Amino acid sequence: MREDLSVPEILEASLEVIRSGWRCPDLVQVRIEFEGRAYTTPGFTESPWRKAAPLRRGGSEVGRVEVVYPDPPPEREPFLPEEAELLSDIAHRLSQLIELRHERDQLRHLNAVLRAIRNVNQLIVREREVGALIQKACGLLAETRGVASTR
Repeated sequence: MREDLSVPEILEASLEVIRSGWRCPDLVQVRIEFEGRAYTTPGFTESPWRKAAPLRRGGSEVGRVEVVYPDPPPEREPFLPEEAELLSDIAHRLSQLIELRHERDQLRHLNAVLRAIRNVNQLIVREREVGALIQKACGLLAETRGVASTR
């Protein structure tokens, strides 16, 4: 939940922490997929011996957390029931973090848009010449990146 880290940095840092929670941490590998990017422990390989849990934002799946045994696992049933529950809890917590960061970014953007609107409003009251008004208003809105892309 550190504010100084971006979501990708948090996902990258989570890999070894997740790995350490399994019965055989030296044997399991972890992959987190989020928004088309994969974060993996070194040497990650696909395997049929895996457990996965979805990452969600706004009710939609935006990625997943996956734990795998790359070689035949040491036990016939490689994952304990508690590990499946742990993976679900980890995915839920990461989903909460992703949702909070997304909402924070949206709020920052909306605040910037509101400041731009306020500044244009103040400009309308002060500026008498139409050409200068339009030029200055465009400049103020251009300073607030993404104003045109909000809905």
